[in-house]
Formats: sequence, structure tokens, C-alpha cells
Amino acid sequence: MNTAILKYRIAHQSIQATQVQRDERTQIKLHGFDDSIEGKRIPSIEELQGSTFYVNDSQQTDVFLGAQQINTIQRNPADGLGRPSVTIPLHSLCFPDV
Repeated sequence: MNTAILKYRIAHQSIQATQVQRDERTQIKLHGFDDSIEGKRIPSIEELQGSTFYVNDSQQTDVFLGAQQINTIQRNPADGLGRPSVTIPLHSLCFPDV
């Protein structure tokens, strides 16, 4: 299995997050996860790429990794079940010059 996929799976399954309402906005706070090798830690933004969180209003949502706000989130319209969401976007891979 590709190590990037394995890291995503670990982060996706074990991320500890809370959603709180502050005035008109929803704040998603990502606290970290328990890594079976490294123990409890804050993941890197790269490990969280593709993570999606359902919210009441994607336009009124902020996401934080620890105390730092993630400024580049994808705001998704409602899906087939009528639930909007936000996603930490995937970054394109850069292939080395050969």
C-alpha cells in the first residue's frame, strides 16, 4: 500500500476534532490523533489532505489545526443527502525531472 494512502487512512480514522459554534460561524478544531508508531501528535496539513467534514453552512465555517487556522479549505455545496461540507484540498504531486 502506498505510504501516503496509509497515512491518510490513519489520520482520517483517528483524528480528534470538535465543532463549536462562535457567533454565526462554525469552527472545526483538529486536535490531533493517536499514531500507533509515534503516539499522540498533531498531524501535518499534508496528512489531512482530502479530509472532509460535514457542517451546517460551508460558507460560515473555519478549520483550525491546533491553534492555526487553515486558510485554504474547499467549501462544498450540499451533497445528495443535502449536507454541505468543507474539505482540506488535495495538492497536486510534482514529478521530479528525470
